[in-house]
Amino acid sequence: MRATAFIASAGLIAMNLLTACSHIPTATPLLNADRFAPIDAAIDSAVARGQMPGAVYWLERRSSRGNTSYQKAYGRHTFDADADAIQ
Repeated sequence: MRATAFIASAGLIAMNLLTACSHIPTATPLLNADRFAPIDAAIDSAVARGQMPGAVYWLERRSSRGNTSYQKAYGRHTFDADADAIQ
């Protein structure tokens, strides 16, 4: 009985907090993917020139506003024509 009351109370508190915060404007994203276009282009170019079969670019940012990451896969696992694409 106590556990059920606690869970119900916690649920009501969470709903009230969400409602109270719904008017707060969305914050600026922690990472702007547009800023990574030069990196994407450099990696795409290296894969196209055959300097490497593929790559994964992963960037994480941790701050007081939260954690976020940017990730992108390029090319294939090996130089073989039938190699799987990196995902």
